[in-house]
Amino acid sequence: MPQTIAKKAAKKAAAKRTPGRALASVRATDDVLDLDAVGAEGTPFPFTIGGERYEVCDLNDLPIEVVEAADSGGVQAIREAIKFGFGADDPTNSEAMDNWTSFSLNRLSIRQATALFLNWLSHSGLKQGE
Repeated sequence: MPQTIAKKAAKKAAAKRTPGRALASVRATDDVLDLDAVGAEGTPFPFTIGGERYEVCDLNDLPIEVVEAADSGGVQAIREAIKFGFGADDPTNSEAMDNWTSFSLNRLSIRQATALFLNWLSHSGLKQGE
């Protein structure tokens, strides 16, 4: 499946990031802020289902449009956010794809999907509708 230009750009930018780098340490240089230098800041969000433990990244590290769509309350959009949270939006990331596949074998109810997303929002310091 061909990647979109945006996905290619995001993948290239992700390769340049320095994980764990504090936002306060990212400074504008010559009045230019290098957003590629802003690394993943959040802590993974752990949860269990079907007796298995999973972790997804902090919601703040996902693309804006993915979080906004999930925040609209659509279950399919929440599933897509979870997929991105695992890193399974990148088919070359075999560990993420394995985790996503394992997670997907569970029957996720609307109540469970909503609870997962709302707790994930809270863990990430976000509020629904923001």
